[in-house]
Amino acid sequence: MARTNYTTGSNETVKRWNRYLFAESIQRTTYARFIVEGDNKSSGLITLLTDLQKDSGDRIRSTLLAQLTGDGIVGDTPQLRGNEESLTTFTDDINIDLLAHAVDIGGKMSRQRVVYDVKAEAVNRLADWAADRMDTVFFNHLCGFTAETRTAYNANNTIVAPDSAHILRAGASNTTDQAVGADTAALFDLPLIDRCIAAAKTFGKGGNPIAPAYIPELGGRYYVMFVHPDQVTNLYGSTYANGFSAIQRAIAAGQEIAKNPIFTDVLGVYRNTLLVEAPRITRGVHSTTGASVANSRRAVFAGAQAAAIAFAGDYNDGSNIFSTIEQNDDYDRLKGVGLETIYGLKKMRFNSADFASIAVTTYTSV
Repeated sequence: MARTNYTTGSNETVKRWNRYLFAESIQRTTYARFIVEGDNKSSGLITLLTDLQKDSGDRIRSTLLAQLTGDGIVGDTPQLRGNEESLTTFTDDINIDLLAHAVDIGGKMSRQRVVYDVKAEAVNRLADWAADRMDTVFFNHLCGFTAETRTAYNANNTIVAPDSAHILRAGASNTTDQAVGADTAALFDLPLIDRCIAAAKTFGKGGNPIAPAYIPELGGRYYVMFVHPDQVTNLYGSTYANGFSAIQRAIAAGQEIAKNPIFTDVLGVYRNTLLVEAPRITRGVHSTTGASVANSRRAVFAGAQAAAIAFAGDYNDGSNIFSTIEQNDDYDRLKGVGLETIYGLKKMRFNSADFASIAVTTYTSV
């Protein structure tokens, strides 16, 4: 008699587990909500690079075609010939590599002694781990947290500090993060968002104004401001003129958005800017020692194409992003479960300048 039998190693079983693991990890992250696919991919806050999903390689090179800066001519003279402007391009590379982790779930009798499913719990913890790791590296890059030196936390790409035009600091005269960390009055407040919006729209001749990002679930374009929970506390305690009423208007404007299950951390909308609470926002960085600065956090204002992510797998399906691994020893009595993915993530930079993000350092109590 022929018997249908799906084992732990069956393709069908693994695929279902992969889908579950991927879905669980995505739900627990902030970054994945802002990946855009399809026709609006180039307008997403995070650009999904698909070049290596089917082809070999470990690096993707992106090209920026810079805006023209020439004055042009007026009248018949001088001649246009000889006064043309050449096109200027800049490139940025994203590298991919393997990330993996596993859990030893012990022997058969050991698993028998407990009331919970050890393997299932291991899978849940791996989902938590994957979510934490992906979100951590996203904010390490977007915040420019160069104090992070562990290669496993840089998504296979060097973390680069914000250039001088793409970092703002709270306080009237603070020019370093360590100065902000010592200034208890340098709190996060709405005027900092105003400064970001002004900067985004007015980067100088030849620069790159920051465009709002397309948010598929909302069907529109918004700037996004990622803020640490401690910065949120400071925002609600603001003594800024009209600050409280402005915050309440922001909350009211965000009520419909907040009902969307993927935007449970959205605080509201202020001047077309989504305020998103993000616990993994990093501290500031000491300008001399390179160490993290206590009592500081770097909020991030971001727009379209602020970051890029690449996977060696089919993101549309999702089941190939995190591949599951199983280790069976001693005649299948000892087991381990794990996951692995091949990916890269980074903040987009062209011509030594951040492309669509602004770090904002403020004082916090943690």
